[in-house]
Amino acid sequence: MREQRDNYWKGPLEFVRGTAGAFGAMLPGTPAEFPVQPGDVWVIASFENFHVFEINNDPELIYSEMNFRVEQVFRQPTNLSLSTGSLVDVGITGGRIKSTKGDVVSPGWLKPLKYGLQLGHKYLIQFLYEPQGEVFIAGKRWDISSGKVAVEGSIESARAAQGKSAIAGMSVTDLVNHFPSILPDEAKKEVPEK
Repeated sequence: MREQRDNYWKGPLEFVRGTAGAFGAMLPGTPAEFPVQPGDVWVIASFENFHVFEINNDPELIYSEMNFRVEQVFRQPTNLSLSTGSLVDVGITGGRIKSTKGDVVSPGWLKPLKYGLQLGHKYLIQFLYEPQGEVFIAGKRWDISSGKVAVEGSIESARAAQGKSAIAGMSVTDLVNHFPSILPDEAKKEVPEK
């Protein structure tokens, strides 16, 4: 399993290293509040733990896996079987790791995130499943640790300030009751014509 995940993350990490962490401008327009992608998973889950892995002893090729405990499943594809209590590994590029010399190292391209996932917090979160590494990637998320839906980031904050958020400030109880009717229909994979 670890070899599969190392192989999955090696390409994206080498790409980021090659671009020195610089990415092009975002496309214009405001993204959807609930972007749907084929095979996406929408759950309420708590961030319980994390582990950091280094590929081939290269301090530039580091990825982290966060362990989320599922509390509520709103949607998942038929090929997955997440349920209440499931533990899900969610991967991201980067992290910090202790070298064999005892130094703490992180990739030179790594920049701290202003709105990162926080250990011990509970989220409404979208997971995107990657079968190649049998790993999930975190998509959109909202922190619900306080018992209400909190928005993070400039886009979601602006959406909430304009009164265009369907869930900002909603209690978790209301979220659980109403989110299935708010969440757009599942995206379907396009099948090529014969």
